[in-house]
Amino acid sequence: LRNLTTDGRLGPPYRVPDGDARWALAMPVNPGNSGGPVIDAVTGEVIGVVVAKFLRTESQGLAVPHARLVEAVQRARAASASDRTKAESLHRQRYCLRHMLRMISMAYDSFRQSCAAAIEADRTSAASIREAFNVFKSKAADALTEEMVQFETVICPEIDLVAKDADCDPAVRVGLAKLRVTIEGQAEDLRRSVALEEIDGFVRQFHASMVRGRALAIKVAETLRIDASAEKSE
Repeated sequence: LRNLTTDGRLGPPYRVPDGDARWALAMPVNPGNSGGPVIDAVTGEVIGVVVAKFLRTESQGLAVPHARLVEAVQRARAASASDRTKAESLHRQRYCLRHMLRMISMAYDSFRQSCAAAIEADRTSAASIREAFNVFKSKAADALTEEMVQFETVICPEIDLVAKDADCDPAVRVGLAKLRVTIEGQAEDLRRSVALEEIDGFVRQFHASMVRGRALAIKVAETLRIDASAEKSE
């Protein structure tokens, strides 16, 4: 629907991990809304631009305040073509990594829930343990399906651009490529059914994969000057 507007309220400032301020929006925000103006209903003035939504709650989003946006545009206009190219490259690298950090976090949460389900199952029945583990793992895979679609259609093409980017640190380029393989492998593991006699081995293998993936992500985050511990699944 072209030029569709949505009514809502502007909340208090929200601090993102890097310390910068955003406006909190109490209104529906959907993929594709990023870049859309936030308009004061009384004055008609643009007071911000939509940049994000929260994934675990409904009708909550974030916008860059207009003053901060103007500052960023002025800095961009004053920068050289080479500086702009490098800034775009760094932004793409950080964007990919932040998304993959969220994917790793979601996979870990899903895995932990599956293990908890198996532990809480009827211990007198091996079949109930296997069923509980696989049922919860299947639900976890379903929950990740939408996220994986976005990962494959939006993030992976960006990673492909990073692979050809001369301004990208070679270590970051290799790290992002390895993280992509790790995430795709974890998603595939969550989708497959696991026999009772394989659960223990599966748990050990999956946990090891998550540990390696997290360690690699932290190493890449350090190079890109991102605080990996501050990145949340929201």
